[in-house]
Amino acid sequence: MIRRILTPLLLLLGAMPVFADAYVMIDTSHVDACPATGESTPPDFAGEDCRQVSFWDIDPQAVHLWLRARVVLGDEQLGADVPLGLYVSGKASSRVWLNGVKLGENGVPANTPQAEVPGQMDAVFYVPQAMLKRGENEIVLELSGHHGLLHLVQPLHFIIVGPYSDGPGIAVYTPWGSLVAFGILIVGGLFFLVSAVRGEDREGSVLLSAASFFAASQLFAEIGRSFIAYAYPWHDVRLMAILGCAFLFSLCLAANLLLRLTGLSRTRRYQALAGVAALMLAMAAASQGFDGMTLAVLTVPILLGLGLGIWQAFRRRRGAISYALAFAVLGVLVWWQPDRFLDAYLYYAIAALLLFLFYRQAMLLADLRRERRQLARRTEHLEFVLAQAEQKAEPVRLEVTSGGQTRYVSTDRIVQFKGADDYVEIHFEDGTTSLFNGTLAALEEMLPEAFLRIHRSHIVNTAYVQSLTRDSNGAGQIEFANGTSAPVSRRILPKVKSALAAS
Repeated sequence: MIRRILTPLLLLLGAMPVFADAYVMIDTSHVDACPATGESTPPDFAGEDCRQVSFWDIDPQAVHLWLRARVVLGDEQLGADVPLGLYVSGKASSRVWLNGVKLGENGVPANTPQAEVPGQMDAVFYVPQAMLKRGENEIVLELSGHHGLLHLVQPLHFIIVGPYSDGPGIAVYTPWGSLVAFGILIVGGLFFLVSAVRGEDREGSVLLSAASFFAASQLFAEIGRSFIAYAYPWHDVRLMAILGCAFLFSLCLAANLLLRLTGLSRTRRYQALAGVAALMLAMAAASQGFDGMTLAVLTVPILLGLGLGIWQAFRRRRGAISYALAFAVLGVLVWWQPDRFLDAYLYYAIAALLLFLFYRQAMLLADLRRERRQLARRTEHLEFVLAQAEQKAEPVRLEVTSGGQTRYVSTDRIVQFKGADDYVEIHFEDGTTSLFNGTLAALEEMLPEAFLRIHRSHIVNTAYVQSLTRDSNGAGQIEFANGTSAPVSRRILPKVKSALAAS
């Protein structure tokens, strides 16, 4: 049932080399191979040293050899009004003959590293229609690969005939859908990098940002082959970069899981992470080929996420079941088709997984911001209460100069200040008023925090506020205990309401 559901969906998203009907692969089951002895023309493949093998068993690394293969073409290829090309993808320099006619060369194959000139990893040779025939066509290649850094299990990838393209990369790859995943990874990495700089759950944000950028780097190294032509020795560098990025991505993912799904201290988490890294290295060392090593490295955080998610779900930890399900789906994809997973679905799966982790992180950041706002409100409330208590215990004495007379007034007797042209009216609790030669702005600097600016022309003592009502026009009205009132500006009504609620 799972395969029936996943197969059509994932085939739509495939990012591996896709050979449409217009492309025809050679017969990979029967290929003739002979060692090269320095001759410049193809042999007859009848010598004692020649043998018939599978194309996938051919290894031109550190040797010089001849290959003969066959490709069967029909009306779909020969009848199409498009130029055709012969594509050779593999870790070797090559010369190519088609039906006895030399097509060209990719680098210079030779017996020794000194004589060989490394060719491109992916080469295409233009094929005139007149050289092809309906039915079986013979392809002969001279190959050598003396300049590799690593010895690969499968150094030759394919030999096909199809529509000609002379772009920088190999034309038969179709990585465009992977660019969507690449965009998700880059945007996610930038978002959480900004969150880390802002100090919002810094460790978790840094881990997700780093995981996103490592996954994006791995994806770039993978699909870059479609856009950038490179000599075959660089293929080993590319593979090491892919494996290195996969290791670092997996390490960041494991660190995030330990942070989110365990209650371990930072020291214990780092110790556990060191164990995870050692396990990944051990599993990679026990695997064959770079695909096997990459899959082994990615398997460790998948099992860790699944195990921790199930464990915490049994402990009824909030959100743990979603982790278990996310990593279970990823594990099913790996189990379903491990070889095709790396080529076709890996980056979609990683992007989907990181989108899930982005969502979980965003929810966490929202909770943190909510807690900070609540803490700020509680702090403001406490400061307000303390300010009111301080005013009652030791009220500030305000110097009032009016009509040439100076007197000192205790602020705990003042209900409000009201701006009036070039002076300020002081309204006391007993209903009397006095004038202050100054501005409301100057008074704000002098008054304790128990006083609140509610309007451009009014400052009130919150200790005397009895009620706050909102008018139909959005403004407000404050009623004082002595029966007087004051207007509240519509713009600052929410802030006044919050402050009064805190008091």
